[in-house]
Amino acid sequence: MGLIKVEEKIDDFKLTANIIKVGEDLVIIIGGGEYHIGAVGISYPTASIIKKGKDTITTSVITLPAHKEDIVAKMFSEKVSKALNKKVVAVAGIHFDNIAKNDIEKILECCEKLCEKVINRICGDA
Repeated sequence: MGLIKVEEKIDDFKLTANIIKVGEDLVIIIGGGEYHIGAVGISYPTASIIKKGKDTITTSVITLPAHKEDIVAKMFSEKVSKALNKKVVAVAGIHFDNIAKNDIEKILECCEKLCEKVINRICGDA
């Protein structure tokens, strides 16, 4: 599995996820508009301390000052880690000029759809 590119678009907002396999782990770079690094999330399966014999997902997120991509980095790293039982790093950087509040909702909806596409694509390539 080399570089895998997955795209999703809602209205004028096109987002891309580039997926790189690093051993058994995954790095996912999510971008749209002007690409950059706004936030990084890492998630990994670990034994639950509450539900004995069950796994849970542990996540850490680093967000750069004045950025809001922590929601996206956390979404991708957690959902993909849970679905595939792998360590996942998600790097998110999305910037579109002059967007309204309802545009942000569209972008988050696009991220949700893109994340599902990523999971389905990786599962199909496994």
